[in-house]
Amino acid sequence: MPPSGARESIERGLRPGEVLLWTGTPGVAALSRIIDPRCLAFALVSLLVALSALALARAHPILIVPSIAAGLLLPYFLLVKPALAVARDRHTAYGVTNQRAIVATDFLGCTLRYVDLPELNDIDLTVSRAHGTIRLNKSKWPWWSTVDPGLGTAGGPITFEELDDAAQVVALVERVRRQLDGMSTGAA
Repeated sequence: MPPSGARESIERGLRPGEVLLWTGTPGVAALSRIIDPRCLAFALVSLLVALSALALARAHPILIVPSIAAGLLLPYFLLVKPALAVARDRHTAYGVTNQRAIVATDFLGCTLRYVDLPELNDIDLTVSRAHGTIRLNKSKWPWWSTVDPGLGTAGGPITFEELDDAAQVVALVERVRRQLDGMSTGAA
């Protein structure tokens, strides 16, 4: 079940006549992304700089400044950044409606991003360890994100990360796209 705040954000952002067909959240496998190799590399470099500066500080006391700065970066990369990623994932919900794919994050403010399904050019599904990540890429002009007052940010690619039922979600998106294409060709 998606976090209530993020799901409520999706429901509040629905357009008139729009129906929510599916909702989900990042799976438990998303927690494996917490330990980012780049963060570990920065933390290691930060530790080495701090230790080197401390060792050299005996001869040159001014070197205590980089030691303190590097020492402050270490907890950020090892503790704060992963904690923020976990909190963001716990407050994120994904939705597919009869018109759009939506990502809502209700952490440090509410963010609602979406892509209109008829404008999708390409759907990338990556499966690893029985979980799938879906990237929905927009094809039509403009390619950049635009702000739709009250409805969130439109455009750009959006990603549904580490879903347990990713293949079913891709099938749902494709089915809705076909229905929308059929309606637009039938109306023309």
